[in-house]
Amino acid sequence: VHVTELRLRVDVLRVRYGLPLFTWTDPILGTGMTLRAQHVLDLRMALAEAYVAAKRTAPVYTDPNLGPGTTARGVHITQLREAVVSLE
Repeated sequence: VHVTELRLRVDVLRVRYGLPLFTWTDPILGTGMTLRAQHVLDLRMALAEAYVAAKRTAPVYTDPNLGPGTTARGVHITQLREAVVSLE
């Protein structure tokens, strides 16, 4: 639910700043799916592009080198949520 909500809010920001909707790795997230590092990376990339379009400095995240095989954690979602709110 949190990832789906964040994706929606990030896409709204992207449109606001003249960017297309982001192409998510897993476009549909079902109930019970495991949060993967790629979901976090997608959100970071999509949001970073919105920050650039808004002429703002993108946030710095915990685990900036999060990559495939890395465990996504709640702190990653919390930081993304804060970054979205900061740009809204």
